[in-house]
Amino acid sequence: ALKVRLAERMSVLRLFSFDTHAQAGRARRQISMRRSENSRGIMAVALVVIAAVAVSALLCVFAQTVIIPAWGNAFDFYPNWAGSRAVLSGQSPYTREMTDSIQIAMYGYIRGAQEDQNSFAHPAYSAFLMLPVALLDAPLATALWMTFQLLAVGFSILLWLDLLQWRPRPLIFGLVLLGCLVALRHPVNVYLLGQFPGSVLLGFSAAIWLLSRGRDTAAGI
Repeated sequence: ALKVRLAERMSVLRLFSFDTHAQAGRARRQISMRRSENSRGIMAVALVVIAAVAVSALLCVFAQTVIIPAWGNAFDFYPNWAGSRAVLSGQSPYTREMTDSIQIAMYGYIRGAQEDQNSFAHPAYSAFLMLPVALLDAPLATALWMTFQLLAVGFSILLWLDLLQWRPRPLIFGLVLLGCLVALRHPVNVYLLGQFPGSVLLGFSAAIWLLSRGRDTAAGI
């Protein structure tokens, strides 16, 4: 009887030891899977950053070497750049003289009363929001602004994909992103004309993304 009890206890101990090893093995596999997922996430972020930097460089060079030499200062961005520089130098951006100088720089003449005046039409404090580009010469500032606007649309798309919890395959993701940026007229105009909607879209998209995560203060609420 003693031998039977000892055998039973040894069997229980072996089963307990086997279960412990199995649990430890499962824990190690789970840790390994988490590390692998984290590594893939870090790699995906790194690839997005590298791609964004490469695309930004190409867009900026293309704008500065092809578009701007052909169009001069005739971009929607120019009145805001000129007005911002006036504010930063302590001058009013709303004077007739300022508007005339903007028109001459953009078109080579002072426009008639029936034409678009292209005057500085934003609040004066917007000059401080544009400070990084307002301190640069017009051609470089325009190229950087055009590039940033298109990138802002691209990052807005990324935020909305995350908000919708849609994780498309890389090929589908690339086609969606490329289609939204190139096939639609508005993103193309944002880049070619140096407009502002890209940054506005990114601001609203980022606010909604932050609100969805309960970060009301960061979202500006």
